[in-house]
Amino acid sequence: MWTGNKPQILAREMTQYHDKTFPFDNSQTGQFKDDPFGFWKYVERETPELAFIGKRLHSIVVNSASVERLFSDMGFIHSKR
Repeated sequence: MWTGNKPQILAREMTQYHDKTFPFDNSQTGQFKDDPFGFWKYVERETPELAFIGKRLHSIVVNSASVERLFSDMGFIHSKR
């Protein structure tokens, strides 16, 4: 896992997320409409392992240069050459 530790309660936290039980119920998630990182920071006391993954995923920076490079590479690979 990304933390370097074996997950202890991740399955339970994923079940809570899937079932939309506290802290993932609509009354909690609705408060963080445009701030997913803030939401994961809020729930990290209740679900530390899942919050760690959520914060890591929302910290990934997407930039157009890498996407353009991938399309260029794919065009080279899938051409008549």
